[in-house]
Amino acid sequence: MFFLFGTGAKQKDMGRFLNIPCLFCNERHTMHLSKHYSYFHAFFIPLFRFNTAYYLSCPDCSAVYKLVSDKARQLCRDALTNIELADMTVVRHGFALCANCGARTQHDNVYCPQCGHKV
Repeated sequence: MFFLFGTGAKQKDMGRFLNIPCLFCNERHTMHLSKHYSYFHAFFIPLFRFNTAYYLSCPDCSAVYKLVSDKARQLCRDALTNIELADMTVVRHGFALCANCGARTQHDNVYCPQCGHKV
């Protein structure tokens, strides 16, 4: 007798949600929420999930945030849930916008690559 078991990873699209703040854009946007998790399976049937995390991505600056699990589950149940910057952790920096010309710059740039203005 032999057993087929193992682990796998999956990503699930949870949808787009309105009025979520972005640290790098300094605006509220409609952001994409995705759920990432690992699972244990036996005979290719998933038995349980572990290491569940929720991520928000900004469509304008491409920043990625990890959202607190409780707030993410609440947001999935009620789209009007208020999300603040304190509920999110930066995973990947987005682009900053130059105040002079509006060009996208890396978040850690001191000067704009387009116009040379201090960011």
